[in-house]
Amino acid sequence: MLKSFPAGGRYKGRSTISDRFFPAVKAHFSEYVTLPETVLAEGANAATFGVYRVRSAAGKAGDISFAHFWTVRDGRITAR
Repeated sequence: MLKSFPAGGRYKGRSTISDRFFPAVKAHFSEYVTLPETVLAEGANAATFGVYRVRSAAGKAGDISFAHFWTVRDGRITAR
């Protein structure tokens, strides 16, 4: 788990994201919005940079920066 984000880490596959990541996020935040700011792509590589806008269960609000990197082949993410 990354110290900067309670549900941070690596999640592989749709079921892992839906079964582990989103429940962990919902346990920590009463509000959670993903706001991509920049999307870059070249060849099979893609990156997205932005912020998660969150509010804790105690009501504290804030933005958490993120960067996501992928390799895409035949319309599917093949590496993160």
